[in-house]
Amino acid sequence: MFKKSIQRVLVVYAAAVTLVAVGASAYATSRPRNAAFDTISVRRINVVEADGTLRTVISNRANFPGTYIRGVEHPREDRPTAGMIFLDDEGSEIGGVVYGGARVIDGATESHGHMSFDQYNATQVFAVSSWEEAGERGSRLYFSDWRDRPGETGQTRLVLGRTPNRNVGLTVNDSQGRPRIRIRVLANDQPEIVMLDENGQETARLPASNLR
Repeated sequence: MFKKSIQRVLVVYAAAVTLVAVGASAYATSRPRNAAFDTISVRRINVVEADGTLRTVISNRANFPGTYIRGVEHPREDRPTAGMIFLDDEGSEIGGVVYGGARVIDGATESHGHMSFDQYNATQVFAVSSWEEAGERGSRLYFSDWRDRPGETGQTRLVLGRTPNRNVGLTVNDSQGRPRIRIRVLANDQPEIVMLDENGQETARLPASNLR
């Protein structure tokens, strides 16, 4: 009789401990948790919503993700690079920041930095880009126009920046992505405005003395 009483006590005790542990765990996971660190070293960080939807990825080059479309990861066509990607409410990529740089063959250097924001279910509509490769450097802003109908591709409509030959200026394209107006200050500090037709032929130039 005494032995059975001890067994009942142990069973009740074990059940009580289990309930306390489960309750404490549920409380710990349900309430907001905050932590402070001086330094964190990681290879990749995934920021997710409460339902697990991926919203942001910060990663080194080796762990950089593919392209996400509605929560499904697909192989990425461009070269691996470190950076950050942003995803919309549906788990589709909608922009990001990538960067890199190194010394390559014969001591030459190359570098790149790119930040873009995408249209829903399309690719970038605004981008900032800079690069150095084979001794050439450039930096530009891109504004693109994407169609709303399936199957139609977008076009870059406006480019502002510096070219590898050290010109700086603005190029305005038509709806087909063809340059129609170029406003530039050339590397020799001479300004010019060039008007082009749909075939890329000059129709007007200011100042006229720059006509070739």
